[in-house]
Amino acid sequence: MTARYDIVIVGAGMAGASLAAHLAAKARVVLIEAEDHPGYHSTGRSAAFWTESYGGAGIQPLTAASGQELREGGFLTPRSALTIGRRGQEALVERFAGAFSALGVEEQRVNTIVQFTEPADARRALGHGYRVEARIIIWEADNVLKLPASALFRHGSDWAVFREEGGKARLTPVTIGRNNGIDAEVLEGLQAGDTIVLYPGSSLGDGVRIRQRAAG
Repeated sequence: MTARYDIVIVGAGMAGASLAAHLAAKARVVLIEAEDHPGYHSTGRSAAFWTESYGGAGIQPLTAASGQELREGGFLTPRSALTIGRRGQEALVERFAGAFSALGVEEQRVNTIVQFTEPADARRALGHGYRVEARIIIWEADNVLKLPASALFRHGSDWAVFREEGGKARLTPVTIGRNNGIDAEVLEGLQAGDTIVLYPGSSLGDGVRIRQRAAG
C-alpha cells in the first residue's frame, strides 16, 4: 500500500516540526528526518529564546519577519541578552551593535570592568581559557511583588495573567515593571497571595474551571 501526501517536509528540527504541526490541520503532511529521532540538533535556545538579530544576511530577515506573529500569539515575553567583547575588540563590538541597531534592535552599551577581590593565591588555578560565572545586578529593590514571567501573556497591547478565583480562571490585566524574562515585577493588578496559572495555554479562557496540579 502506497501512502499519499500533499506536502513533504525534509528536516524535523524546530522549523520543520513547527511547520508540519501548523500545516497538519489543512493537508496530509509527512516529515522526513535523517537522524535517529526528531529534533536531534535542536537546542534550548531554539525553543526558549527568540532575538530579531539572530542569523546572517540570509537568515536575519526571516527571523525578524516572524516577530509579529509570535508577539500577537502571546509567545514572547521580554528577555535581555548580553554580548561581551574583550579588551581590544571595541571596534568589533561597535560594528556588531551598529549593524543590529540599523535593523531596529534595541541595544544598550555598557563598559564593564571585572576585578578579582580575592587574594591571588585563592585563584592560582585559574588560567587562560577558563570560564568564570558572574552575576551582574543592574537593579534591585525591597518589598517587590513579582511573578514568574511564564505566567504573562499579551491581552491586546497590555499584559495579563489568569488568576484563580473559586476554581475558575479569571483573566486579570496587570501592569508590569521590571522584567528579566524569568521574574516580572507587578505594579498593579495582583495582590500577594493570589494564585495564578504559571503556563497558560491557548485553549484557556476566562471562566474556565481549573485545578491545581500536584507537584511532581
